[in-house]
Amino acid sequence: AKYISTDKISSALSIAEPIFIVEGKETTKINDEAKCNSDAQELTIAAKLLKDSWVTLGEYDKVYDGNPKTPEVTVKDGETVLAKDTDYTVTYKDNVDAGTATVTVEGIGNYSGTVEKTFEINGINIATSTITLSQYEYDYDGTQHKPDVTVKMGETVLVEGTDYEVEYAQNTEAGNGYVTVKGKGKYEGENRTAFAIKSISLEGKSITLPEESFEYTGSEITPAVTIDGLTAGTDYEVT
Repeated sequence: AKYISTDKISSALSIAEPIFIVEGKETTKINDEAKCNSDAQELTIAAKLLKDSWVTLGEYDKVYDGNPKTPEVTVKDGETVLAKDTDYTVTYKDNVDAGTATVTVEGIGNYSGTVEKTFEINGINIATSTITLSQYEYDYDGTQHKPDVTVKMGETVLVEGTDYEVEYAQNTEAGNGYVTVKGKGKYEGENRTAFAIKSISLEGKSITLPEESFEYTGSEITPAVTIDGLTAGTDYEVT
């Protein structure tokens, strides 16, 4: 037979209402207490399982600075604050670079199981960077223009492909072309600057008509106009 008592064994054991199991052949009743006559007794105390709701993370500087981020961990069993390295251990993972970091809390001693929490490390906002282009003006020639880009944060020159990526827009037709740098790795956000694509001046261009003179017809005369190197309707219009 097995008998279960919910009496606390000792205040030295920080287990709430420990259970002990006694195995025996028969029992007697002395002073209104059940007693077991047995030569074999087994005492089992189960460690208490940690719960996710017990674990909270403290405040920390969320912006990447090259140092490990280790937000303080608090574990509470009800109103009882558990002791680190006595009731649980803490390990951090991926807690240096920008992105998602993980903290693992593992029960020890009178507690068991593990709880994982995640926290974010934000990249440095590249919007405050300085962008310098190798060229700020181009003459229209029908091709894409991609000036070289230098990006600096303060005095630090960032590395393309590691710290940022470059995108070009509206960089073929006359008008404003744009360069956008997008943060990568430990940087996030984006920054943008512009450059100019200048229209071709028709001044000095050779304009050709099919004939030098036309006979009166009573109707509107609209001879085709040719400008060397340019395409009618695309590069110029005739009125």
